[in-house]
Amino acid sequence: MIYELEALESDGLALYAFYEGDELYKVLVLNLDFYSAAEASEAVPRPQKQVDVSAVLGTQVRAFRLTAPSSEEMDPAEVTVIGQNYANGTAAGTPDIEYFVNGIVCIGASEALIIERNPDVNTTTT
Repeated sequence: MIYELEALESDGLALYAFYEGDELYKVLVLNLDFYSAAEASEAVPRPQKQVDVSAVLGTQVRAFRLTAPSSEEMDPAEVTVIGQNYANGTAAGTPDIEYFVNGIVCIGASEALIIERNPDVNTTTT
């Protein structure tokens, strides 16, 4: 099941929750702000937004980023998912999974993040 997380959304951000049964297991964040090729070529820093997913996923999360040099990128070799491109149909490059310890993730203009609980961290309390 997929549901929109309107309570966490802000201007230019869309968030969707993915459930398996009754358990939330992933959040998709889309930053819909435009980042032009002209800005990228002039080395204008990509605008960033912060999203706090700690209320729904906890503080120990990992993220898989979809990004490209700009919103206008047409070369599939320049579009990456977790640091890898799929220009030839197979993954090329080194995977880059991002880890966050406070539940707050940063997402740039024209990027997407898939966020999930970090399975490498024991989240049970005693």
